[in-house]
Amino acid sequence: MNVWWLASNINSGGPSYADMKAGKFLGQGWSKIRDLSVFYNDVKTTKKFSNENALKDIIEKEVDYFYAGNAKNEAGRILCNLLKLQTDDLVIVCDGKTVKGIAKIPENSAYAYVPTQNYGHRLINITDWKDWNNAKAGFTPTVPGQGVNGIQKVRNNKQSIITAWSKL
Repeated sequence: MNVWWLASNINSGGPSYADMKAGKFLGQGWSKIRDLSVFYNDVKTTKKFSNENALKDIIEKEVDYFYAGNAKNEAGRILCNLLKLQTDDLVIVCDGKTVKGIAKIPENSAYAYVPTQNYGHRLINITDWKDWNNAKAGFTPTVPGQGVNGIQKVRNNKQSIITAWSKL
């Protein structure tokens, strides 16, 4: 089981924690980048990312084309991390630097490409959500100093977060 951070990026027009929870999805942007289903299916089937470098190359080229190269390395890292989310992983969702809640990836999660929406790259069927409650959890995870950038692995307090999941 891995534990991840996910930024809602509401300041850039992305969906809020409440939007994702209500819509039962976790998402990231760069909606002009092509459908990544073939890569997601590879990861879901093999439990490893055998084509990560190929995907990063595709993303970097498309970011150059559609977004004038803006944040192409970040786009590759973030979208690859979205596709790496596996069954039973926990994802802490932050609005800015505020921890809002946590979701657990179910076995029936699936990738969906919704190019008409901001945050068009999505994992759907995310039905197990818990609002973060400091009193129940016993603590608040410390958001990385600069805030969460897209999707990234939790480096500190992983075990405490896993324990808190059962308390929330």
